Parts: sequence; structure tokens; C-alpha cells
Amino acid sequence: MFKRITPAAVLVLLLGVFTLGFGASAYAHASLTGVNPESGSVLTETPEKVVFTFNEVLKEPGFAAVSHDGKEVTDWSVSLDAERLIVSPPANSSVPAGEYVISFRVVSADGHPIKGSTDFTIQAEELAATPSPEPTPEAPATDSETESDEPGGFAALLRAPWLWGGIVIIVAVVAVALLRRSTRSDDDTPRT
Repeated sequence: MFKRITPAAVLVLLLGVFTLGFGASAYAHASLTGVNPESGSVLTETPEKVVFTFNEVLKEPGFAAVSHDGKEVTDWSVSLDAERLIVSPPANSSVPAGEYVISFRVVSADGHPIKGSTDFTIQAEELAATPSPEPTPEAPATDSETESDEPGGFAALLRAPWLWGGIVIIVAVVAVALLRRSTRSDDDTPRT
């Protein structure tokens, strides 16, 4: 097809492939994959810990704010363990019944901040003895601070500069190759 491809054309083509192939994984951000206990849970006893699990390892620092019936609680501890943010109530102390909301903010491996929250209710012991209707499980609320609702969604992919840069590089390589082929075929034509 092409009689001679220049090293510069090969280099540009390889850069385009590298940009498209490896850029997609670099553009994706961490996202929340689960919370234990699930958001909206009604518990009969205090959980040992609340664990937020993400799809990639997180960077320090991780932050979480706990509120009980709308008032801030400051004695819960927060730690990061690879892809998990762990929020724990104070050891060896009673945690009062009521509604708890835990809001978090973490940083993905690429430096992108992710925030969201979960909630659960701890019932008083006398209320726990009476069966209550099962709550409908809800997905944990997250706000990834991106313009789309989902980090790394299709709309975000279309706005990715690496994608458009890669397309421009590939089009340029094809155009140069076609122009060179066209000029060579004109030169090879016998003149009379």
C-alpha cells in the first residue's frame, strides 16, 4: 500500500495510539462502589465501623464528618486503608440511638476529589423489639465534583482533551501518508 513510511509518521502514529490506549485509564476517577452498612439501614446496635469502598486506592487525607440527629459529632475516628475509608465510633462508649449521617471527602489516585454521604438509623433497644417495615435500600449518594453525574461517564469522555488530541494526531498521520502516496504516484507516472 505505502512504499515508504517515514520514521516521523510512525512516531506520530505510535503517539496517537498511546494517547488513545492509555489516556482512557488515566482519565477515569475513583468512584464509590459500596457502603457498609448500606445507606438507609435501620440498625439495632452501633456498627463497629462504617466502611466506604472505592474502585481504586485513595490518597491521604481522607475526611469524614458525622452528625447525629442533625448535630455534629466529633469523637468518631477516620482512617484510610488502600481503597477503603473507615469511619469508627469511639471505642468502649455507648452511641445514642437516632439518625446518623456521615459525609465524606476523599482524593483519588489521580488527585481528583470525590465526596458524598450515607445515612443510617440506630434504634433504641425498646423500639428494636417491635418489628418495623423494611426500608427500601437506596444507593449511596455521591457527588464526584465533575460536570456529569458519573465520573468518567460518556459525556466526560467526549470532553477529554487527550481524546481530541489523539484524533487530531491520527488524522494528521493519515493525511500525510495519503499526500506522500499521491505525490509519489505522480512522480512515478511516465512523461511523454
